[in-house]
Amino acid sequence: MDKSIRPGDSFGTIPAAVTLLITLLSESVVLLMKSRDLSPARSKTLLGIVVTCRIVLPALLFAFVTPFFAMVVNELVVDTVIGHVEESYHLSRIDWQKRVDKPLDLLGFTYSLYPVLTHPAFVGSRELMIALFLYRLIGVIIFVVTENRLFFIAFANFYVGAFYGISLAWTVGLPQFRVPLLLGGMALAWGREFYLHGKWV
Repeated sequence: MDKSIRPGDSFGTIPAAVTLLITLLSESVVLLMKSRDLSPARSKTLLGIVVTCRIVLPALLFAFVTPFFAMVVNELVVDTVIGHVEESYHLSRIDWQKRVDKPLDLLGFTYSLYPVLTHPAFVGSRELMIALFLYRLIGVIIFVVTENRLFFIAFANFYVGAFYGISLAWTVGLPQFRVPLLLGGMALAWGREFYLHGKWV
């Protein structure tokens, strides 16, 4: 990555547009199949499409798209839309999270380590980001073992919140606000976990 890139610079516009187009087309196929009464065979086909999308698309996003927008598309499009068709798989919510959702989430976040380690926006914060990634990984492992969703609150996804804060400061060209945005992103990440899992308290 060119270290001469300055805060606020835009790069990867064409790859971003192509990746987003592929993402939206994939979403359309998934949602079209989801809208129909699926047989077990077609349900397996849908599962294959979902898993493939969630393996391939985040890799493309974090390799070619500006970090902030890569995470936005990964979280709001790839993860949220594709990731919430579990009712087609005949799995319980816990089984879905253990066997499909959380492992694929972690894979996407692992891809996001590429810009963390190479993009100049994260200079000075790389060690913190790696520590937050490992912290979340520990929480997911504990959840898989215990099936207790409360651990998602204790081990909230501060990594993504910090990623948003740091990359947003870079994207808008205001690196002096990196720390406030980082802390704000982490606070919002905890709030989201409590909203999603707090009912189990």
